[in-house]
Order: sequence, then structure tokens, then C-alpha cells
Amino acid sequence: MIQESSESDAGKRQRFREIRVFLRLTLENSLSTVGLAIIVLFIIIAITAPFIVPYPKQAEGTPEIANQLLPPNWQHLFGTDELGRDLFSRVVFGARISLVTSASVVASAIALGLPLGALAGYYGERIGAIIMRVTDMFLAFPPLLLALAVAATLGGSLINAVLALIITWWPWYTRLAYGQAVTTRNLPYVDSARAIGVGNFRIIVRHILPATLAPILVQATLDLGSAIISVAGLSFLGLGAQPPTPDWGLMVNTGRTYFLQHWWYATFPGLAILILVLGFNLLGDAIREAVDPKLSRRRLI
Repeated sequence: MIQESSESDAGKRQRFREIRVFLRLTLENSLSTVGLAIIVLFIIIAITAPFIVPYPKQAEGTPEIANQLLPPNWQHLFGTDELGRDLFSRVVFGARISLVTSASVVASAIALGLPLGALAGYYGERIGAIIMRVTDMFLAFPPLLLALAVAATLGGSLINAVLALIITWWPWYTRLAYGQAVTTRNLPYVDSARAIGVGNFRIIVRHILPATLAPILVQATLDLGSAIISVAGLSFLGLGAQPPTPDWGLMVNTGRTYFLQHWWYATFPGLAILILVLGFNLLGDAIREAVDPKLSRRRLI
């Protein structure tokens, strides 16, 4: 027990050092600062949406027929839609939907894929073979086509779109965690823990899972942007959010029919998608550089 405790303390100190280096490398990257600023701004907007929009009822779907398709002006910064609803209010409320749905997709995919990949990589043989063959079955299908098929089968709704993406994405995290677990399970400190009688479950929780967090974090940050596009894409195709939900993809789909005469309808929701996805991609690239040993060493010199 004393030996395990000392190894655990040493491991914790090493992880703390790695975290400090990781944070320094990430925050020193100007692109990560821009990406983080964009994400924080959208989170603040989403949280304060009911208090900062001028027409909260219209954001929730209440029409104002007298103001149909007005161009941007001081009363309606982004103009209005075909039902006279303020687009600025609806785009701001749409930030809530995009952030919550993307976070739900990625968090659920990690919650399913990470433990399965860790178990498969640690045990190998029969258990690992079963888990990874099931994973390979899902990976054999193109992700977008599989998501479309699942969403179409479940029916058009925002919840069903999220479920479709979770079913599509968890195998990627399983495969990623599996590769890290296979690499980690035979390292000296894991062998030492096994030799002094530490149980398999404790080894997985204390040694295998922490080793998978760095690549999982990079993938999750990049996938948040992809999830926003995917949810918006399903809504665009009628398989996600349904009217009068203020979903960006749904607004782009409806606005495209008015684009030649009323450009603002599809433009502002599309710009919101572009800017938020850009923020996640910039932050994800910076985190990838921070956890890549070659890139990190080059920046430390």
C-alpha cells in the first residue's frame, strides 16, 4: 500500500506539471485566445439571452405579421422573418440551442465511448474483441448517412437529431480510447500496480482513463464545432428542430427561399454558425498543439 501511495503521489505531481505546461502552451497561443474569447462570448450571450434581446416572445415564436421581412434597422438589428419576428432575438436564443445540443452530443458520445474503449484496450482478448467488432460495425457506415438514417427513422425533432448524432459518434471515442489504453496497459507503472495487487477496476480508473484524457479533450473540442454544424444540418433538412424553435439551421433553411430579395434572413444565422464553429476549431487546434510532444517541445525552446 505504501508503494502504491508513493507511486500515486508521484503520478499526481507529474500530472499537475503536465497540466501547468498544457495551460501555459494553450494560453500563449494567440489563436486559442481568440477561439476561447468567441466561445465565452457565445456562452454569455446564451445565458443572458432572455435579458438582452428586445423581443423575447418573438424569439420563442410569437408572430408579428405587421413587420414581415423588414431589412436590418435600429428596431430590428438583423431584420425580421416572414412572420415578422425579430431575427436578432431568434439568433441570440438559437445560441442556447446550438451550445446545449452540441455539448450533449459530445458529452454523451464520450460517456459511452471512453469507458468502452478503456475496457476493450485493457482486457483485450474476448471482451476487447467483442467491443471493438461492434464499434467497427458502426464505423463502417459513413457518419452523416448513418445520422440521417437514424434521424429519419426516429422522426424529425431536436431530441431525435441529438440521439442520432450520439449513436453515430460514440464509436470514434471508443476507437481513440482503445488505442490509448492498449499503449498504457503494459507501461511499467501499470505493471507495478498490478504486481502489488491493485484491482483491475482501480487500475482502469486511476491509470488507464487519465492517459486517454488528452487526445479525448482535443477530439471533443473539435467535435463541438462539428456537432453544431451537424445539428444545424439535420434541422436544415427537416430532421432536427421544428418550427417555431429558433434553431440556426432551421432559420437558414427557411431563409434560403427568400435569399435573393431578403438576404438578411439566412445570412445572420449562417454567420452565427460560422463564427461559433471557428471559435471551437481555433481552440481545438491550439489544444492539439499543446498536447503534441513535438509541437510543444518546439514552442518551449
